Amino acid sequence: MNLLLVDPAVDEVGPGRATITGERVRHVRKVLRKREGDILRVGVLGGRMGTGRITALSPTRLTVAWDALDVPPPAKRPLTLMFALCRPPMMQRILQAAASFGVAEILWFPAARTEASFLDSHVLRADGIRRALRLGLAQGRDTLLPRSEGLATFDEAVRRVETAPGRKLLARAGAPACPCGATDPTCVIVGPEGGLLPDEEARFLAAGARAVGLGPWTLRTEVAVAALLGRFV
Repeated sequence: MNLLLVDPAVDEVGPGRATITGERVRHVRKVLRKREGDILRVGVLGGRMGTGRITALSPTRLTVAWDALDVPPPAKRPLTLMFALCRPPMMQRILQAAASFGVAEILWFPAARTEASFLDSHVLRADGIRRALRLGLAQGRDTLLPRSEGLATFDEAVRRVETAPGRKLLARAGAPACPCGATDPTCVIVGPEGGLLPDEEARFLAAGARAVGLGPWTLRTEVAVAALLGRFV
């Protein structure tokens, strides 16, 4: 955690101060090893960043105060990450990574190899998604949530690709190397564990996507996502 991210939806926030509870307090105490009176980086979700001083700290609560938060968050990269639903722990890590990379939009969709049980995961609840994205922002020192949405069907994912502006890149083993840099809008599509079916790949390609690869290796979905997003840093 490189930023104590204050969330007005769940934290007690007042003029120039905030009180937080939960896992962030444990991280500040046990990992960052901060004490009352110490300085740390602070940001308000949806707002600006700066430095604050810990004015009260207990095992369960932390109060931080600041004079001014005047550092704007970094601009989002013009990237859309579209990925197939995967195992809940992996999905959490993908959401965190995408938020850390400054991705502007995150979409997920069901594919043929998506297990039905994934659709009922707590990660897909609004609070689960917000938590994962908030952790990613705290890691990347950002305060602006990316746009995020779960698409109900594979057909909807294809339609989104058809209408997406700019480049549309479909991750596929053995394809030419993924390009670098993203000054123009770019949509990156990643299939599920086990890959997309040939028909699914064909539909994305027909919608305007271009197949790109990351070399001859077979990667876990979360590793492939991080590697692809790293191409655009």
